[in-house]
Amino acid sequence: MDELVAAEPSTLFCARHPNVETLLRCGRCETPICPRCAIATPVGMRCRECAQVRRPPMYDVSGRWLWRALGAAVGLVLAGGFAFNLLIGFAGPSIFLRAILFLVAGIVVAEALSAAANRKRGPRLQVMAVVTTVLVTQAPVLLTALAVHRLPLDVIGLLLTAAAAAIACGRLR
Repeated sequence: MDELVAAEPSTLFCARHPNVETLLRCGRCETPICPRCAIATPVGMRCRECAQVRRPPMYDVSGRWLWRALGAAVGLVLAGGFAFNLLIGFAGPSIFLRAILFLVAGIVVAEALSAAANRKRGPRLQVMAVVTTVLVTQAPVLLTALAVHRLPLDVIGLLLTAAAAAIACGRLR
């Protein structure tokens, strides 16, 4: 019976979460890790440092790719806002045509930003796509608001803008 007591491991606490008890250790450095910190690798459980967790290169948007995407966003706001305003004018009061134009605008913004950033994706491009989509689709409303010092309320336009922004964000996930 004394042998069983001596063989029981002492209670360990996770290196990152000091109040979490664990019996699990990193397979490489033997650091105590809890199930939240453990990363499954082909050779066993590892801590974050030993597992060398990195983002896939597809999601690493920085440096020149980020600047190229920003340039594309500015170009889309200027040229796309003008083109979108013309197309909305041709669509007239048809809600169906407006919905199609808004949804296509979200897709075009996402694809243009992704192409400018070498087909990369990620949170930075998602934020940029949402802001660009809102500015492109709401350019006529914002320009009108600046001219008359009053913001007209277009509920359908706002709902369609939200849908277009969600599509642009989702395509860059």
